[in-house]
Amino acid sequence: MANTKRYSIVCCLLVGPSRPPPPVSFDDGRGSAVGACTPGTYGLGCSYICHCSSNCNDVTGCFGSCQRGWSGPKCNKENIALGKLTSQSSYWRTSIQSSRAVDGSPKTRFTEHSCIHTAPGHPFTWWKVDLGSEFYIHKLAIHLRTDYKGRRKGVTVYSSVAEIQTNTGHLCGSIKSTSPDVTWMTCDDIARYITLYRDDSSTGDTAMSFCEVQVFVCNAGTFGDDCSQFCHCGDGPCNYVTGECSGGCKPNWTGQTCSECDSEHYGPLCENPCSSRHCDDSRGKSSCNKTTGRCDNGCTAGWKEPDCIKECDSDRYGPLCENLCSSRHCDESRGTSSCTKQTGRCDNGCTAGWKKPDCTKECDAGTFGDDCTLFCHCRDGPCNYVTGECSGGCQQNWTGQICNECDSDHYGPLCDKSCCGRHCDESDGKPSCDRQTGRCDRGCSAGWIEQDCTKSCDSNHYGVNCKSLCEDRHCNGEQLCHHELGYCNGGCLTGWTGLTCVEAVTGPEGNRDSIATISLAVVAAILLVLLIASVLWHFRSRNSQRNNVARQFISSTSDDRTEAEPSGLDSGSSYVNAGQSNEYEQLDVLNSPQNDYDKITGV
Repeated sequence: MANTKRYSIVCCLLVGPSRPPPPVSFDDGRGSAVGACTPGTYGLGCSYICHCSSNCNDVTGCFGSCQRGWSGPKCNKENIALGKLTSQSSYWRTSIQSSRAVDGSPKTRFTEHSCIHTAPGHPFTWWKVDLGSEFYIHKLAIHLRTDYKGRRKGVTVYSSVAEIQTNTGHLCGSIKSTSPDVTWMTCDDIARYITLYRDDSSTGDTAMSFCEVQVFVCNAGTFGDDCSQFCHCGDGPCNYVTGECSGGCKPNWTGQTCSECDSEHYGPLCENPCSSRHCDDSRGKSSCNKTTGRCDNGCTAGWKEPDCIKECDSDRYGPLCENLCSSRHCDESRGTSSCTKQTGRCDNGCTAGWKKPDCTKECDAGTFGDDCTLFCHCRDGPCNYVTGECSGGCQQNWTGQICNECDSDHYGPLCDKSCCGRHCDESDGKPSCDRQTGRCDRGCSAGWIEQDCTKSCDSNHYGVNCKSLCEDRHCNGEQLCHHELGYCNGGCLTGWTGLTCVEAVTGPEGNRDSIATISLAVVAAILLVLLIASVLWHFRSRNSQRNNVARQFISSTSDDRTEAEPSGLDSGSSYVNAGQSNEYEQLDVLNSPQNDYDKITGV
C-alpha cells in the first residue's frame, strides 16, 4: 500500500478531503455528552463535521438529506472534484465549457447542457481536473452520455501528481463502448490531477463527450464504501478500506478498526462505563452490551432505560418506575412526604389502615390502625383495617369493640392463659386478674412465685415468695421439704421432731432409737394427709353446710386418734412422743392455706 503519511485520511472510495479538513482531535477519546457539541459538529470529541441540510445528532451525526457535494447514510462521503479547476484540449463549441463535468448536475443528455465535448479532427484529445492538493485516490466515477454512446470507446483515465496532457501517469482504467452509463474505476494512487484521454485511431474520431467526473473521499475518521463506518485510531487515520488502525486505539475503544467498546464501556461513543449501571444482579452479574449496555435482569428499583442509568421521573418510583407517588397514603400531618425513587417511602409513616414502606397496601387481615401495628381478633372475617371494629363478634377468650382485650377469665398476649390456674393469695377474697400479665394483686400463696403465681418454688425453697430454705430443716431423705408448707417429706433426722423437724428432742426421749423416730414420721405423714384433705375440701366448697361436714370429719378423726393413743410409752407401743401436742389439732379449716402455713411454721 502506498505511503499515506502526508494525507489527512486513507479511507473508502476515493480518499482525502477536497479541502483541508478541520482538525481531528485525537484526545482521550471520552467523547461528549449529547447536547454538548457546538452546532455543526458531532461524535467522539465533537471532531466530526455535520454535512447535512439539517437534523444532525450530537452523537450519531446526520440523518436525512445531505449538503451539496456530500452523500452516504451519514453524509460523510464527499465529491472532491466538485467545482474544481478544469481544462480540456479543444472545444467543439466555445460555449461548451470544461467545467460542465464538475458542476454536480446528474443530467446525462447533451441537450440538457451538462456535458462537455472536445473538437474532432485532432490526433488525440484530453480533459483534466485539478483537485487542489494531493490525495490518496481509491476510486472515481465517470458519468457517460446516455443519448449518444459512440464516443465512449477508447477513453482512458490517468491519475498523476504532476499536470499531464498525454497518456502518461498512473492508469486507473478505460472505457469501452459497452461500459455502463456510470463507470467506476479504482486508482489506488496518490494524485492531484485526474486526466481523461482519447486516441481512437481505428475510427479517426478522437472527440470526447461525457457529463460528470466524481472523485469521492470519506470524512476524517470514517471508512468503507459509503463512509458509514467509524474508526477511532489513537495516533492517525485508519486504512481507507479496512479501517485498520496501525497505532492503537483511543481510550475506551478496541478491535482492529478501533470501532468497538472495550469490556468496561458501552454506547455509541463508548462513553458510558458499565459500572455506572443500576442493574438487578440478584440472579448473577449482568452482561454489558457494547451498544446499549442493557441489563439482562432489568433495573434495581428507582431506575429505568435498558442500561438502568436514568432515574425514575419525579412522580414515579420502584421497580420499572411503575408506581405513582400520588397513589401513596402517607401521613402528611407533619408536612408533605418525599417520594424516594427506590422505595417511595413515606417519611412520617402511613395513614391509618395502610402498610409501610410506601403506604399503598391495606393492612393484612387481623391488623389495623396506624402503620398496621394494632391487632384485632374477630370471629367472622377480618376487622375494619382503619378502625379495627369487628362486625361479627370476637374470637374465644377475647372481648371489646375491636376484640383486642382478654375476657374476665383469661390473660396474656394471646389471652390463652386462664386466671383460674394461678396460685394467688386469696386471704382477702377472690383476686383480680390483670388482662396482660395475669398479676396477682396481693401476691402469691406460699410456695408459688412469678407475677402470675404459676411457678412453684424450686426443691431447696418453700414458703411465701420462696424465701425460706429447706436446708434450715432437719429432714430425713433426699427430697427435703414441701414447697408450700415446708414439712419434711421423709420425716426428721434423729434428735429432731415436729412437722417441720425444727424442734430438738430433749431428755430421755432424745435417746430413742431410729425406729421411734420413723414412727413419729409416719404419724406426722398421716396428720399431713388429713390437713391437705381438709384444705382441698375448703377450696372446693365455700358454703356452710360443707364446712360443718369438714369440722365433723376433723373432730371425729381427732377423737378416734385420742382414744387410740396411749398416755405413755411402753415396750409394746408403736407411737413415739405420745405426750407431745399435735400441731394439726390447732388448724382451722375455715382459714386459708396461708394462715395454716403461718400457724405451722410460726412465720
